[in-house]
Amino acid sequence: MVLLAWLVPGGGHFLLKRPARGAILGASVALVFLLGLMMRRHPVPARGRRLAHMVIYYGGFIGDLLAGILYFLTVWLGYSQPTCRPRH
Repeated sequence: MVLLAWLVPGGGHFLLKRPARGAILGASVALVFLLGLMMRRHPVPARGRRLAHMVIYYGGFIGDLLAGILYFLTVWLGYSQPTCRPRH
């Protein structure tokens, strides 16, 4: 059940026979994930050993990974590549 809930956003709620919550949760996660893709964000480089940089850099990756199948689809289809360059 935990694997389904991670892989498909809202899947755990569907398994628990709460389809309304599952649909709302799944649609919310998908919408936020797609909005993040449309912003074409670039990863924040972790320069130095400052705690804030490490949290932002690794926190963004963990957040992407927790989106489940949405993250893997974007990587497999090539949409996860950043299209803008950071300013220096």
